Parts: sequence; structure tokens; C-alpha cells
Amino acid sequence: MNQNLSKELVNSIVSSNASQVYIDIGEALLDTKINDEIIKNIPILSTIYNLSKAVISISDKLFLKKVMSFLYELNSIDKNKIENFKLKMESDDKFQKKVGEKLIFIIDKCEDDEKSVIVGKIFKAYLNEKITYEDFLMLSKSIELLGIWDINEFKTNKYWDFSWSGNLIAAGLLSQELIRGDERYDSYEYKIDVRISGLGEKLKNIL
Repeated sequence: MNQNLSKELVNSIVSSNASQVYIDIGEALLDTKINDEIIKNIPILSTIYNLSKAVISISDKLFLKKVMSFLYELNSIDKNKIENFKLKMESDDKFQKKVGEKLIFIIDKCEDDEKSVIVGKIFKAYLNEKITYEDFLMLSKSIELLGIWDINEFKTNKYWDFSWSGNLIAAGLLSQELIRGDERYDSYEYKIDVRISGLGEKLKNIL
């Protein structure tokens, strides 16, 4: 893990010039081809681009797009929340390093930029102090374990069936409980009750 890369990512989030960075990223995402000029104008992207000469797994343009998609989701955060995050990073170098490296690791694990958008939404919720950093890590892990189809089903469904909810249960977004049938109707058979978990509720509120 290159320390410059993780540090540059955190700097991109707390930069006083962040709004312009997000504009540049938005324009770049509209372009089907990410050209060198766009990359050189955005610090975090130029860092990744320069590292591409080395033999590392995160040096391709897919990773560039995933980073861009992640950052673009942070473009509407209140400046006071960003300032609070910046102060936290400046007061604790170890935490800053840990957050930066973890973000790079999580973004790299995303299958595509659709997932990095979702991770961006979750990190935005953390910056807005709606969830804890630990929640962010757990939710990011859940997203890593799921396919986009599973995530879309989770977003739209209100009722769950054990027969097709296995992936969401394994990811911690749904919980299961063995319950007995209603004796009022002479039903004593046990069944599996599936419902949204506490972690799942947090993700629902974010998405």
C-alpha cells in the first residue's frame, strides 16, 4: 500500500478546493474516456496515474473510475461536517492513516463503480455523523459480499423470504429466527421468520 495514495485520498475529501475537484470529477464521469489531462488536474487521480508505472493491482483505469465515483458522492456534504472530519484527521495521524488505507482497500474491493457509489453514500453518512466509523466498515463489508442484484432487491423489498434471502442474511442485513406457528389456528409447525437487521436498517436509511 502506497502511503501517498491513502493520504492523497483523505486530502481530497478535506481540501478547501474540494468543490472544484467534485466538479472536475463530475465532468470526467460524463466522459466515456478518462484522458491524461483530466487525470493530471485532479491530485488523487494523478497520484494513481503516476503509480501505474509500478506493478500494483490498483493502477488500472477501472480503479480510477471507482475512486472518482466514490468522491463524487461526497459533493454535497455540509462544510462544517467536513471541517470536523478534517480536525479529527489532523489531531490523530494514526487514525488518518488507517482511514485512508482502509478507504483505498474498500474501493479497490468494489467490483465496479456502481458499488463504489454505494460506498461513497455510506461514507457520506459517516461524515454527516449519521453512523459511526465502525458502522461504515461493517456496511462496506456487507456491500463487498453482495452482488448488485442483491443490493437492488434489498433497496426495493419490504418483505423477505428465507428461500431467496440467504445472501442478505450472510451479509448481516437481514436476520432470521425460528418461530412456532400460531396455536389459535392449530398450527404448531416451526417456520423461519426473516426480517431486516439493525445494520440493514442503517443501510436502508442511507440508500
